[in-house]
Amino acid sequence: MTRKPSRKTLVRKLDAIVKQIVIDRDVTCVCCGTSRNLTPGHLFSRVAYSTRWDLNNVFCQCLSCNFRHESDPYPLLKYAKMILGEDGVEELHYKYVHPKKFKDSELQELLDKLTDDFSKHDLDVSNENA
Repeated sequence: MTRKPSRKTLVRKLDAIVKQIVIDRDVTCVCCGTSRNLTPGHLFSRVAYSTRWDLNNVFCQCLSCNFRHESDPYPLLKYAKMILGEDGVEELHYKYVHPKKFKDSELQELLDKLTDDFSKHDLDVSNENA
């Protein structure tokens, strides 16, 4: 019998897969364009699980721009509005301020979906280069 992963483990794994997806998707910092020291930058705080792993809320940022986001969120907000549109950012904000509580089983489902989607995307990219 296999043990279910702890909630802490699920959260850690979700953070890791979202980081991989975002860096693979954006390739460079969306604010300054560098490809060094890349991290996932959240438009709205990671505190709310309702948007923490929402790929519309997470963009590739270098460490400097991600750190600067705390005091000046405008550059990432501007980029998000360009990508998602004003309505998309408004929908994301609504989701952020109306937090959702996740059961462990829902976290596992989300992890499975993101992992599967990332694997398929990774295969698609590999096939294009063949």
